[in-house]
Amino acid sequence: MKLDFSDGRVLGLVVILAAIGVAALVASDPRTVPSSGAKTAHTHPEMDHSSPEAQRRMAIYHYNEGNQHLKAGQWTRAVDQYAMALAHNTELPQVYLNLSTALLKQKKFKEALSRLRRLEQLAPDLPELHYNLACYFALTGNLEEGVQALENAFRKGYNNRADLDADPDLEALRPLPRFKQLRHGG
Repeated sequence: MKLDFSDGRVLGLVVILAAIGVAALVASDPRTVPSSGAKTAHTHPEMDHSSPEAQRRMAIYHYNEGNQHLKAGQWTRAVDQYAMALAHNTELPQVYLNLSTALLKQKKFKEALSRLRRLEQLAPDLPELHYNLACYFALTGNLEEGVQALENAFRKGYNNRADLDADPDLEALRPLPRFKQLRHGG
């Protein structure tokens, strides 16, 4: 059967069917990855998202984007980028670490702790994990656990004692004798 496109109704039907077909293809495209927490998915048409290596590279891309926003104090944008990184790869410890930092800055303590607990499963010996836990506990008023987490951070290799004086998140821990010992290398 040959279609007669001189009739506008036939042409309109063909255009509608073509649009439906394109929408179905886009919806099933493996290069479309839903972003965590976002209302829409993001796409990278040049990237085959079915490849684990491509997923890892895209996770690193979004992690780096998140870091730029974190450095600029744009906490919400940083969180969005880290969530996209995790949509691509859930096994990168640094993403969880920096995501928890951005969430702490937004005072989203429950979400921050959730990310830190996931990081604890992935990399329990990461010194920065324990440092961020110390910040979390200090900000939420659990000072004993905060100083204990800070001691764990130093035991596991954290060595930037200058952070103890500079980090406002640790303010509540500063009067504690154990904190003062840590600050002086004890």
